[in-house]
Amino acid sequence: MIGHKHVIERFTSAIASNTLAHAYVFVGSASVGKRTTAEWLLKTLLKTEHLDAHPDFVRVERCLNPKTGKMREQISIDQIVEATRRFAMRSVRVPKKALLIQGAESLSIAAANALLKTLEEPRGDALIILTSVSEQALLPTILSRTQRVRFHALSFDEVADALKERGVEREAAEVLAAMANGLPGRALTLMDDEEQRSNIERQLQTIRACFSPRPSERILAVHDMIPPYDADHVKTRTELKRRLALFETVAHKHLLAASGCGASPLLGDDAPVLSIAQAGNILTAIQSAKARLEAHVDPHLTLIHTVMSYAL
Repeated sequence: MIGHKHVIERFTSAIASNTLAHAYVFVGSASVGKRTTAEWLLKTLLKTEHLDAHPDFVRVERCLNPKTGKMREQISIDQIVEATRRFAMRSVRVPKKALLIQGAESLSIAAANALLKTLEEPRGDALIILTSVSEQALLPTILSRTQRVRFHALSFDEVADALKERGVEREAAEVLAAMANGLPGRALTLMDDEEQRSNIERQLQTIRACFSPRPSERILAVHDMIPPYDADHVKTRTELKRRLALFETVAHKHLLAASGCGASPLLGDDAPVLSIAQAGNILTAIQSAKARLEAHVDPHLTLIHTVMSYAL
């Protein structure tokens, strides 16, 4: 595992003192380490290295629709009913039952309500962990019955050092750490996937054009920022959010450079020199764009408005 030492220490202490709660919600960005930490905790409790083969472990996540072959947008009530049925069975190997619900923000309303009974009347030997990118996406009744554990992005040095420990050369590790934006899962994926690294580099070239002093170049860059249409709308929205997050990261690196903290490899060799005010204005514009996208405003119009709202 990379980082989150305070979370590991918290649960190590709770295990030793037998003070674990019956249910937790792990909240944080995608790839920040929620699932990895949950699996570490559950492996420790169930005394196994192979969770999915353990009879006392149940995992729930979005799955493929067998009729369409596409990923379902939600976790269905049928999945939760089946999971809670298995969860209610007597423990087989150890005096613990574990339920992990990944991407709990995708629970349908019916599925979330079906889960409430299990949360309200927990078994004495139960541990339930939900992971979610957002607290707001979960029912208040679920939040009131669970303890929150928040996962924050790691520092640049934590991610870079972890990559170097895995044999990545210093300069490459720093570039990958900058690309990962504090998300260890993202960093490890990029380390192992040359195609993804190339794809990110192409996106970076596009995003760097959004910092051009010429508005026409910024508008052209917008066309390349919009991900290709995919029938899986969740996948398309997720990719758009990822690209906007990379845009925000580059803008933040410009702000740091303007503040005298040194230039990041993400900025490229020919990066324009921005003032603190200019970098701040771009970050403000990106925040407004994220709010518009959440309100389902047209992505193309949103991004054009964004890149035209600041002067360089």
